[in-house]
Amino acid sequence: MAAVSSLVVAAPAEAAPGTRCGFATVVGVRGSQEPAGTGTANGGRTYASGGLGPTVNAIIAGVQSDPNIPFYVEGLNYPAAILDPGNQQATNYISSLNIGVTNLSGEVNNLATSCPNTNIVLVGYSQGAHVINNVLANGYLTVNAKNHISAVVLVASPTFHGGDPWNAPGSPTGNGTFGSSSWPLGAYQRQTYIPPDYHLGYLPIVRSYCLSGDQFCQSNYTAAGAAIHGSYATNASIWNAALGFIYGWLTNNN
Repeated sequence: MAAVSSLVVAAPAEAAPGTRCGFATVVGVRGSQEPAGTGTANGGRTYASGGLGPTVNAIIAGVQSDPNIPFYVEGLNYPAAILDPGNQQATNYISSLNIGVTNLSGEVNNLATSCPNTNIVLVGYSQGAHVINNVLANGYLTVNAKNHISAVVLVASPTFHGGDPWNAPGSPTGNGTFGSSSWPLGAYQRQTYIPPDYHLGYLPIVRSYCLSGDQFCQSNYTAAGAAIHGSYATNASIWNAALGFIYGWLTNNN
């Protein structure tokens, strides 16, 4: 497949405070019913503070702890609702999802235009991963915006499909609640040297994580499935794997 993302990125020589138009901007998208942030920024598309949720925050805290790479972090402003008849903004999951898609696509398109030298990283959990999946797969981004995306991490996405090439090693083979293969995600690749012989080829810049038995990314609608779905915020092995994946692309000089 032809590579959509072809930016050449490298870690800066010295640490600097992250800014929206700096080296890298991470847009985090929280899961269903996780706490919203406070205030608004960027035309109301993001929160002024917070709104990442525990799982996304755990991954992003890792990247923020590195003094050598200045990350700027935004939390997407969207309802993250499952079912709330009294919520005039989003009464159910689909309406919440659609608001997330609108705001995320608007933010990524705006970032790419306003910040031509910024690498965009997307990290989402549960409904947040579903939002990111739909933005990437359904033609909401400009070509310029696609070219600015350097890494994407999906955690416990209801769109998980067993066997997709961007799934993390050792992923289960089942499908999520909305799990049909989103082959448009396969277009998000970058050219790199591939071990063990380091031939030049293309690898996905998307990585999807799903635990066996998960309620939504494996359609296991049991109490045990719910417990697994809620466990990612304390699963350091997934944080570290996701962090390594993000770093690998942001420091790739090919």
